Amino acid sequence: MVNIDTVYQKVLAIANKEQRGYITPQEFNLLADKTQKEIFDSYFHDAKTAYHKPKNAIGVAFDNVEILQEKLQPIIKSSTITTTAGDNVISLSSNSYYTDALTIVGGAELVEITYKEALLRESNPLTKATLSRPTYYRTPSSSTSVRSVTVLPVPVVDTSYSHVYYADLNSSATFTPKWGYVVINDNALYNANTSNNFALHASEEELIVNRILQLSGIIVQDVGLIQVGGQEVDKLKAEQNN
Repeated sequence: MVNIDTVYQKVLAIANKEQRGYITPQEFNLLADKTQKEIFDSYFHDAKTAYHKPKNAIGVAFDNVEILQEKLQPIIKSSTITTTAGDNVISLSSNSYYTDALTIVGGAELVEITYKEALLRESNPLTKATLSRPTYYRTPSSSTSVRSVTVLPVPVVDTSYSHVYYADLNSSATFTPKWGYVVINDNALYNANTSNNFALHASEEELIVNRILQLSGIIVQDVGLIQVGGQEVDKLKAEQNN
């Protein structure tokens, strides 16, 4: 994780270097939350791009896919879901953002297919799902709050499934970065007890700092600060993509 106080102090130091303006704790916390979500969402696009790039034989540390997996490690979670015989609709973990794997405990991994594919496959005895090649599709629902999947074949006994997923950073306040503080002599002083660090990998610290600086420039209406933050963000991304 990335220490919230370290990031805030760096942002203040750079923003105040030339009297560019003071970023209040409230403003910083809003920008920190926005920045974390932007970086987190970018991982999944980056993963798609990385899978299409040639793999580097030098070592794991230089492989883009492995690097992304390492960055996502802090928010990968797992849960066990048990259903009764005849029940093939599974409610996914409430804090699930993206499913990495769904597996029958002690059995095979389920392959995700579309609802239309399921209809076609199940109509043919040669392609329909079996316990050795189970499948699942996202259950159609009229409710936006319901997140469930339908598994095939329909279990004839009570069955447990292992759900491995990436947690939704909006699902819990503990994931939301927050610089907590107490006011002493009209000064806001850092309070670790009421703070939350960034849920992102430690390697993202400089990207976080520069992105917050870029957004801070908009708040204090300083074009130079926007440019400084933006240039550093572009530089870091360019280096990561090489």
